[in-house]
Amino acid sequence: MKSKLYCLFIILVALTVAAIAAASPNGILPRDRNLAPVQGLRASSATPTTSRCDTAAKTKGFTNYTAYGYLHHEATVVDSSGAPVNVKWYQDGKQTWVGSSFSAANDLGTDYRTISYTPYSTASRSLTSCIRRK
Repeated sequence: MKSKLYCLFIILVALTVAAIAAASPNGILPRDRNLAPVQGLRASSATPTTSRCDTAAKTKGFTNYTAYGYLHHEATVVDSSGAPVNVKWYQDGKQTWVGSSFSAANDLGTDYRTISYTPYSTASRSLTSCIRRK
């Protein structure tokens, strides 16, 4: 009996997670702080004058981007062949994400001041990082 209840609980949790995932395709529920649906959502597009790409031979050093004053950031890291490279992402020096890309909102442009990343590999290699800011 106990195992049946446990299985039912797991199924309910899985269905809840699936419902939330279906309602929020980009990982953020389209609701405001009062849980009311947000109308007229559109994708955040980059501002060309504040976006850039950098190529550098990297080992364990940090690559920093200014985030203060910008409302949204998307960043990616690729190697010389264009393949995604998993890195550690930091916001104001605190690790917040692992992966080849990073996307975050910066409420009023003041939640954090910098975005940075550092590669896992100790071997020096040429990495290209691009950031799109709005």
